[in-house]
Amino acid sequence: MRYEKEDDDGQSQKKQTTIGYVFYYPDLGEHGLCKVIEADPNATPEMRGELKQFEQWICRIVYAMNERKALRVNSRSQSVLEEQDKRCANYCIKAGLDVLMA
Repeated sequence: MRYEKEDDDGQSQKKQTTIGYVFYYPDLGEHGLCKVIEADPNATPEMRGELKQFEQWICRIVYAMNERKALRVNSRSQSVLEEQDKRCANYCIKAGLDVLMA
């Protein structure tokens, strides 16, 4: 799952945005295992692009594992790659932080 949150530090007028990714492994441990990766997308100019690329690759990995299909890196038809990207994007669930905390 992916979430975004804004923190207001109370001292400045600027809000800090944090993007987080939650990975849940129900079969690990007695009650499952949950790992969270958080990053500030505005830390550097390149960070937002790197987070987007990270998200795309994670979605592709989960798609390939769950669907047991090989990923195409290139194709003569751009529509084939676009369709694959749509199917991969379905594996990145975007939720609010309040939903995750519940």
